[in-house]
Amino acid sequence: MINKFKIILIIAFFGLNYSYADSGVDPNFLSKMRTLSESRGSIWKIYKSYILLGLKNNYKNPKKVFDDSIKAYEQAIKESEDYTKKNNYTKTLQILQESEKEWKELKELFLQTPSQNNIPKIDQLSMKVTRTIIKALKAMGVHDQSKRWNYLAKTQKAQNIAQRMATLYLDNVYGGLPKDRYDKMMKKVTGNYIKVKNLILGSKFVNDEIKKAIHSADMDYQYFKFMWKTHSNHYIPTLIYEKSSDMDKKMGECTTLIYNQLIAK
Repeated sequence: MINKFKIILIIAFFGLNYSYADSGVDPNFLSKMRTLSESRGSIWKIYKSYILLGLKNNYKNPKKVFDDSIKAYEQAIKESEDYTKKNNYTKTLQILQESEKEWKELKELFLQTPSQNNIPKIDQLSMKVTRTIIKALKAMGVHDQSKRWNYLAKTQKAQNIAQRMATLYLDNVYGGLPKDRYDKMMKKVTGNYIKVKNLILGSKFVNDEIKKAIHSADMDYQYFKFMWKTHSNHYIPTLIYEKSSDMDKKMGECTTLIYNQLIAK
């Protein structure tokens, strides 16, 4: 009876591994890619919390979000470096080490007492760090035999757009970002959202649950777009915080729904 049970386990094990090999999908690989991608969102959450602290707005405990997001970012980078070392992804590891140097400079600014004078530099360095993470993702993506990471990349980009829009709006409230940069970056991120949304809706993995989540996120996006297009100065930091968090959450749900379909194939 015991031997029969062992045989069943062995068959199940090899059957599971055959399924992954046959589809080319490695759940662990996709999970690690997702972790690294989400580190970008942590940068924007740190930035968003920094501005709220500068505004002396304690809505949703920005100090805790600030501290937790720093820990989440550093843990994600550590996990990513450990994974790339283990799998000999040399190019990805080199890029991640480059991002650590950039992060060190950015973190020093974040840990200072919030100041409007620091915002232009923080904005520049935040963009630099997140772009380096994108470079690392592209380098790591070369090892994706299934070529399915791109499906997750779209929803995660939308999550980052949600947090990025929030930092831009809050920067405008705080008064630390030049108006021309604010308009330039808002034009870019709103345009990117539309492109990403259409790519997700055109995906073969889209279903009713994903459509529902995107519709909800889209309502939050329309609020951001309206406030920017009307050049309204009536910004409510707490509402901006909520809208960006809800949009991020809905796109996160899309990411999970697609991820579950990918590993089930």
